[in-house]
Amino acid sequence: MKKYVNGKYVDMTAEEMANLPKDEVVMVEPTVIERLEAVEAAILEGVIRVVKFLVMQIRLGKLKIEQVPEKYRSEVEKLL
Repeated sequence: MKKYVNGKYVDMTAEEMANLPKDEVVMVEPTVIERLEAVEAAILEGVIRVVKFLVMQIRLGKLKIEQVPEKYRSEVEKLL
């Protein structure tokens, strides 16, 4: 569950949730924006993993920078 603090939504701790009056505890479906943010974060995490893997392969000598797919190459070069 989230609460609104200083212009941001932050996760509530288990203690904060336990202290809420029972009639205020309502599980709400995430908004479209929250869903999109979650998808975006998952995609970004996947891209970061691929880039780190490619960097490791280059450092191990199993891959050359020319073999890295074009869409990842600039990020890989930054980490080398």
